[in-house]
Formats: sequence, structure tokens, C-alpha cells
Amino acid sequence: VQFLLPALSLRGQAASIERASDGRLLVRDGRLTRCEPGNRAWRLDVGELSLAPNDVFATARDATVRVGDFPVLYTPYLRFPVRPDRQSGVLFPDIGFSEQDGLDVRVPYYLNLAENYDATLAPRLISDRGAGLEGEFRHLSRWEYTTLSGYYMPQDDIFDGTLSRDDFNRLSELGEVSGDFEPADRWLCGIDHEGGFDGFTTRIDYRAVSDRDYFRDLGGDIGVSSQFELERLAQLGYRVGGLDMRLTAQRFDRLDGGTIDPYQRLPQLDARYVGRLLGPFEWSLATQVGSFD
Repeated sequence: VQFLLPALSLRGQAASIERASDGRLLVRDGRLTRCEPGNRAWRLDVGELSLAPNDVFATARDATVRVGDFPVLYTPYLRFPVRPDRQSGVLFPDIGFSEQDGLDVRVPYYLNLAENYDATLAPRLISDRGAGLEGEFRHLSRWEYTTLSGYYMPQDDIFDGTLSRDDFNRLSELGEVSGDFEPADRWLCGIDHEGGFDGFTTRIDYRAVSDRDYFRDLGGDIGVSSQFELERLAQLGYRVGGLDMRLTAQRFDRLDGGTIDPYQRLPQLDARYVGRLLGPFEWSLATQVGSFD
């Protein structure tokens, strides 16, 4: 059997399809994809697939995800969304392994709290370091979009805030450090905000981490463009008629251990006014006042 479900953007083929009296579809020995005909980018092979008419999720058993013809994931049970409606639930976990950290497992849980805000909580276990919790909260309104993000790991078992446990033990044997190894807390926090209301605009971009080795040890953050310095930016703008003004405060926090700090703007004021002349001509006056450190 070949089938096409336009409302769900699904197509495929199966050994058999049954429709129950309640409208539920039961697909056996099926292959399905959202790719257009002629595109073999990915597909899902299932031993059995169950789908009700108004369900957000389909249930598959004996499922294999393939990229091209190459299998990348097998699971005996899988629930996956077939409609764009947001639903609370467990997302695909991240699993990794390294010689330094051991097994690294992260299991995100998505919370559909309301139409205009949601959250994701992700417990993370790194076998040689410890357990931590990552979180993200997003809020959208007519005048702003804000994302709050953070991560906290109490007592990293192989890092004391400056040295790894191996480096500490080596330096301790050489007599260059003394005392007991004390695990450090690791954390990240961030704010990403853009807003606008009645001529005013606002922007905040802020990240902070517990130590300069955070990204090397625990990985990156999607809102961070550099792992060597973190930008902290706050900006207030106002525009009315031909007047455009911006007040900016900006600084950078270096993570590479350098002794020379980058410049800071604390603050900087930009102002510009544009007026009309005859025909296609206009005049403008612009000024900038900045306090650099």
C-alpha cells in the first residue's frame, strides 16, 4: 500500500493499513517521511504505527530512523508529533561519552505553559563530574521577546574552580599547592531580550559563567558566539519623527586568562535627526558621545 496524508504532510508505503471504527489508522511494516517525492533525505521505518484522527502524536513500535538508507536510531517504542501543536513532554535525549568526563546524559523536558510562554528543563548527569539542571524560559508579548537561560551543577567532582583534580594532585605532589581538593559549583546564567513600545526600543544581551573553563568542560550555549569573551550589552532607543536616539552600555568579560581587559562603553549616546528639504533632498545632524574604559 502507498499512502499520502496531506493534512499531516506524511507519505509512505506499508504492507497493510487498517482503519478502525473510531478512525484510527494502523500501519504495519511501513516506511514514512515528510520529504517530497524523489527526496530520500530521511525516513522512519516502523513495524507498527498507530494514529488517531485528532492526535498530536503518533505511536510507533519497532522503529528505525534512517538518513538516506543509513540507520541512525533504533527504538522499540517511539511517540513523535504529526501536527504543529505544541505539547508538553520529553524531548530526544543527548548521550555522549568522553575519557575525561565519562558518560554524559541530558534528558530535556518541554513544558507548554501557555500560548505565549514556555519552558524547557533538562536534567544532566555526567558520571565523573556529577548531576546538574539546565533550564530555559521563553516569553513573547506584543512589545517584547525574552529568553532566560541557566545551568547549575553543585560540586563538580573533578574541578575546584581553578584546577582539575588531576592537575591538583600533580601539583600537590610537587608541593606547589596544599590542602584538600574542594569541588566547585559550576553555573551559567543568561538573558536575551528585545522589546519595543510607543517609539521606545530595548535590548539586553547578558551572559555570565562561574569560571573561565566552563565552556571547555561543560559545552557551549546557543546564545554565545565566543567562548573566549562574554558580551554584556544593554541598549535603550527612542525614535519619533526624524529623531533617532540610542543609549548603550557594553562590556566584555574575558575567559582566556588575558591580563588586558577589552574596552567598555559606559555609556555611549548616539543621536541623529533627519529633516526634509525641497524635492528629494534632506538634511541630517548626527552626534555621538561615548565614555570608553
